[in-house]
Amino acid sequence: MDHNTQIRQPLSSLARITKTTLIGLGLMSLMPVSQAVAGEVTVRVGVKNANVCLGTGSDPAAFGAKNTKRSGSVTFLEVPAGRTQVTVSRQGYKSQTRKFTMGSRSSVHAPIREGVGGAKCVLASVQFPAASTQKEQKNSYSLRLEGISLNNGAGFARSYTVSINNRVQGKPTHYRASESSVFDDAEWQAYVPVPRFKLSAGKGSKTVYFQVRKTVAIGKGEIVRESTITSDNISIR
Repeated sequence: MDHNTQIRQPLSSLARITKTTLIGLGLMSLMPVSQAVAGEVTVRVGVKNANVCLGTGSDPAAFGAKNTKRSGSVTFLEVPAGRTQVTVSRQGYKSQTRKFTMGSRSSVHAPIREGVGGAKCVLASVQFPAASTQKEQKNSYSLRLEGISLNNGAGFARSYTVSINNRVQGKPTHYRASESSVFDDAEWQAYVPVPRFKLSAGKGSKTVYFQVRKTVAIGKGEIVRESTITSDNISIR
């Protein structure tokens, strides 16, 4: 499985999950049953689509890993009491790590800014349950975006709303489209074979970037695989 595959929360049914790195950090572990649960914590990052890992110094994703929403924040539930660490990262931004004492209802401000460096909240690999076959693994996780064409490759348009014809192998569950290569203004939406996209105002050449992803449920968690990003141009007359 490649670097575009991420685990979004602890998978209790995968006892054989391989170790991966969050800058040499271990993969998520299950919360001990005997630990006292303090409550919930909201991590406020100020940037959407950022990766947020919640855990301890020795296991930074022990209590989960999620993406921030449009509001730039994300909430974790049933977090154990005690000293807790949050790690926030996003491509093109300098990562942030904060430590705090978990209370019954906590709020942590962990903003990130453009740059590089810092601990990464990235989960890179997973090992399938022994019962699954190679064919089942391939069918479940295969996803490849081969390309897109706007308005079936017309080259120009008079309307600002265009169709995105896309060629994809696998069964995506979501897509996102934007005129920004980092999708600053885009949210993941339920996948449709030929989505429609509204271009920005103004005549001339427009570039649309497109990406799909696939969410596969396993046990109480899910694994997300994202495709590469591809683009196409169209001229508004």
